[in-house]
Amino acid sequence: SSLRISCATMDRLWGQALVTHLQEKVLQPCDEEKNVPPWPDSVPPGAAVAGQWDFQVVLERHSTDAKLGISYETINVPGLETKFVVQAVKAGGVCMAQNSEMSRYPRDSTLFLRQVCPGDRIVSVNGQTEAAAVKEELINALVVQLRLRRAAS
Repeated sequence: SSLRISCATMDRLWGQALVTHLQEKVLQPCDEEKNVPPWPDSVPPGAAVAGQWDFQVVLERHSTDAKLGISYETINVPGLETKFVVQAVKAGGVCMAQNSEMSRYPRDSTLFLRQVCPGDRIVSVNGQTEAAAVKEELINALVVQLRLRRAAS
């Protein structure tokens, strides 16, 4: 028998292994960076991005009672795909915890820039792009793989 693993699962596992390796071996923040606060909402990490940037964030929760803490605006344009734009990342949510983890890295690193920020566009959630399916995943999935697009600054 052969072992079959989906691309999404491999992507998530590889991403987790890479972050763990980087955290343990490569990108430990220096003492002066440990106390640097995360970016304020008015100055998103994307300010350092020169061109449009697509990236992925995986958020995990143990129950749907744990809120992701992302408020977003749904933009419907007839004849075009629905767009979801992050409006805020709320304190106490799973996403804020992920942002806090990523804020520990040097400001010019791609890990630091993987903080979800107001203005980021949600391209897909767990591979879903249709509005109803995206909302369903955000509400009910325990593992939420966000594909995000940050506009050029």
